[in-house]
Amino acid sequence: MNKINMYVRVFLISFLALVLLVSNYTDFYISFLIINMILAYIPFEISCFINKVNNKLLIILLSLLWLLFYPNAPYLVTDFFHLEALNIYELTTIFNFELYDWLEFAIVSCGLIFGLLIGIISLFRVIKKLQMTFFKKESKLIFLLLAIIITIASGYAIYLGRFPRLHSHYLFTNPRFIIDIIINSINKDTIIFSIGMALWQIPIIYLIKLFKDHD
Repeated sequence: MNKINMYVRVFLISFLALVLLVSNYTDFYISFLIINMILAYIPFEISCFINKVNNKLLIILLSLLWLLFYPNAPYLVTDFFHLEALNIYELTTIFNFELYDWLEFAIVSCGLIFGLLIGIISLFRVIKKLQMTFFKKESKLIFLLLAIIITIASGYAIYLGRFPRLHSHYLFTNPRFIIDIIINSINKDTIIFSIGMALWQIPIIYLIKLFKDHD
């Protein structure tokens, strides 16, 4: 596991350096990846720390902190909409072969998929830690229930991040503002949106878990 953590950190630092280099010397609009990937990486690092903790109260507090940052990982998928700015679309259904735009697509896709995967890895670790701490065993049913709750909550967080434009750091810099937005934004549409965002996360999470468990 320590090797996996090291590989993730090395890849992240290398990728962010590449993004910084490319965005400074080209017209590629990919600088948004830097802050978004760092935010998506935080829950992974929290999950690494949780694995080293045995105090139940501290595990709960760290898990709640992890939950506050976890939505930044699935949120990355919505950054695919930035690709609309690329010149790869013809007026018809045929794509343009704009080489540099396709390279930009490759860089963006790599970062977003990486961020999503390390978020899912952190989810596995946190749920496993909670199960082993409070139930002394792993249960597929409990895993699924927790995954559903987490993905619906992250779906609502995606709404808050994409539309009212709230970010995780507001939890520490302006919590009252977040509370006001949450109170005024919970309605039928946001609930449906949250469930919709969960519907694409759950199959991916469970499929990766099936491969992981039967590897």
